[in-house]
Amino acid sequence: MAILIVSLFIFAAAFVSHIAVWRVIRVPKPGAGLALLVLIGALPLGLLIVTRVFGIQFRPWQILQITEFHVAISVAYAIAYCGIEETSPTLAIIRAVHKTEPEGCTQIDLEQTISGITVFAARLKTLQSTSLAAQNNEDWHLTRRGLGVARTVRFIATSLRLPKGG
Repeated sequence: MAILIVSLFIFAAAFVSHIAVWRVIRVPKPGAGLALLVLIGALPLGLLIVTRVFGIQFRPWQILQITEFHVAISVAYAIAYCGIEETSPTLAIIRAVHKTEPEGCTQIDLEQTISGITVFAARLKTLQSTSLAAQNNEDWHLTRRGLGVARTVRFIATSLRLPKGG
């Protein structure tokens, strides 16, 4: 139980640091990588503070458990951050329904919400800024890096027998 409490404490402190940094500096998009760096970078400092200030000593396997928890929750947060930073259709639906609470809204209202979002243009801009895709005249093409990502996603989807969706 102590390991869980320490792990949550370190992540919470890293998350508060992340919020403080984002309030002070303007983070370029996409910022998920930088967020992940801040969160994971806070782990050694958090362990140092817990051991020095609170005097708690950990065995190597306990440090490994804390590290695994922290890295896993940080990566999960970075994935969620991507959906929040860009216009995620799912989050747009949630926001639209939330705005109409407690009455709710119709499916037609939700469809108009999604069609009004510039998801497509935002995604293309992100693909271009991260060097995953490039525009040549009017045509879009994947870069070498983008092809690597596409092949990796296809391999994972095929390996896990996932549907061939987006």
